[in-house]
Amino acid sequence: MKVLGIEFAPLLVPMHRRYETLAVAAWFFLFAFGGLTGLLVCLYLLFTRLWWLVPLYATWTYLDRHVSESGGHGNVWVQNWRWWYHLKNYFPVEIDYSQGFSLDPTRNYLFCCFPHGILPVGPFTAIASTWSKFRKSYPEFTVKSAVLDTFVLLPIIRELSLAIGVISCSAKSLNYELSRPEGGHIVNLMPGGAMEAYNSQPGKYKFVVKNRKGFVRMALRNGSPLVPVISFGETDLFRQIDNRALRKVQEFVRKYFFLGIPPVVFMGRGFFQYSFGMIPRRKPINTVVGTPIEVTKLENPTNEQVEKLHAKFVQALVALFDEYKHNFSFLKMKLLGIEFAPLWVPIHRRYEILALSSWFVVITFGGTIGLFIWFFLLFTRLWWLVPLYIVWMYLDRHTCENGGRIIKWVQDWRWWYHMMKYFPVEMDCVPDFSLASDRNYLFCCFPHGVIPVGPFNALASSFGGLRRAYPEFTVKSAVLNLFFLQPISRELGLSMGMISCSIKSLNYELSRPEGGHIVTLMPGGTTEAYNSQPGKYKFVVKKRKGFVKVALRNGAPLVPVISFGETDLFDQLESRALRKIQEFIRKYLGFAPVIINGRGFFQYSFGIIPRRKPVTTVGKIFVSSGSTYRSYQNRKSYK
Repeated sequence: MKVLGIEFAPLLVPMHRRYETLAVAAWFFLFAFGGLTGLLVCLYLLFTRLWWLVPLYATWTYLDRHVSESGGHGNVWVQNWRWWYHLKNYFPVEIDYSQGFSLDPTRNYLFCCFPHGILPVGPFTAIASTWSKFRKSYPEFTVKSAVLDTFVLLPIIRELSLAIGVISCSAKSLNYELSRPEGGHIVNLMPGGAMEAYNSQPGKYKFVVKNRKGFVRMALRNGSPLVPVISFGETDLFRQIDNRALRKVQEFVRKYFFLGIPPVVFMGRGFFQYSFGMIPRRKPINTVVGTPIEVTKLENPTNEQVEKLHAKFVQALVALFDEYKHNFSFLKMKLLGIEFAPLWVPIHRRYEILALSSWFVVITFGGTIGLFIWFFLLFTRLWWLVPLYIVWMYLDRHTCENGGRIIKWVQDWRWWYHMMKYFPVEMDCVPDFSLASDRNYLFCCFPHGVIPVGPFNALASSFGGLRRAYPEFTVKSAVLNLFFLQPISRELGLSMGMISCSIKSLNYELSRPEGGHIVTLMPGGTTEAYNSQPGKYKFVVKKRKGFVKVALRNGAPLVPVISFGETDLFDQLESRALRKIQEFIRKYLGFAPVIINGRGFFQYSFGIIPRRKPVTTVGKIFVSSGSTYRSYQNRKSYK
């Protein structure tokens, strides 16, 4: 919703998203302005009856001044706050490892993280946080984050920083942590520091490392392997003003006033609107951890040895960036308002879009293409193929109502794997989800979308989550009879496991005595298809009761399935006049044409290919037996 050019957040959003925004807003305020707030609190207390707290706290800070250089004093209770979980999920933050990555718990490691960003999110939430996948994969390691001494000098914020595992980035502090004989210690360091902070701009990555060699010398003295780490998306959280005059002021202030921290003029989002504010934008952050670079311990490394290892590290850092930059960070190009795809992307992404576009063309226009081929063949020497194929279709007309005709070779095409990875499509189940192999199930899927992606990729595909979790089941997709009247595309549909959605077909499949059969059905049908709009979910089910009657007749449990993201793949033209035409056509043909806009093969602005949006399919069982059925409340909320 936009008012006066300001884009406001929706009024009704899931509660967990409110928690996430609140967590990131509080985190950013504390770490950006917590020190200043602490100083103002101390100044205020000096003029109250509690004035004695200020000198007492100053004495404590003085006595405790060396703790940041002696391993800190982390607090497990603080580190396990649910706050950090919501903070991680706000963006969200994910982690990936380069091929051959492994850690030895008897050694200490120096993780060198890039870029710094306005306030680094990736290194903490992906590696240091107890809620991160890294800490769960390597629980035997202790992770510390090395920061400027400023954070451990300012009141109040120093206590929170030390509690979550922050230490000083001084040479003494790094030597203490990396020289611990028992091993199992990791230090996160941001070599680029403040220089990278005010070079941070969306879509740009500038690593300040060429003249930063102190961390290399530290690694050599302690024999600690160097690990390059890159957080893609770190620079997309804020926009900041960048001009020569401001840069000179920033340099001056950084050099003389703020102990190495430059002031930056940035813009993010607000709590209830997305146009301006100081909260980081909700952008995905993908942290990639490179292969550790082995380091031989040298008590007094020479400049030549430092240069050699530094060059090796820079080479590994550049190689890591080149390997993953096309996966997580795209250089966008616009021409005449059209946003083009990058020229250089990994080959697997080309396979994915080729698989998806060809699938969409076959499913949507396969029948029309088949008719044109027929018409063309009638005027060639192969004209006899047309009546022959028509006879075949007539003799084969009941196959779609008698279990179909699955060809496993077609179902195992790698094509379907690439298509699933295009979005990607994921499957999730509520906690008590389970299937009995001696029963048949009717999966009722919502919403239909323009062309349903989630139900096929997550449930019916050989590469989907359901088929992998329950390989003993056969999954069929129930579609309109009209699909089996179209030449060529009907053969592909039957091979993939499509059947008719008629009562006869559903009864045949759900009444099979051996069990182990699943039918996916879209009760909302074409009415949901032309109600499909990004961000909206309209389920047409109130007056659709035929599928319930079929389930009762066959004692087949009903499984409600929702594909979140299904409606985000296309924009659709919507008007009253068009709706009347759609209703008229749907009444007589059983389906309604829709005017859609997605993306093209080489650009993102328009086209008929679905947009690359994640689709998550979620299921829950409703049990029907005889003439009754009972439901279980979903105990889990989904985005």
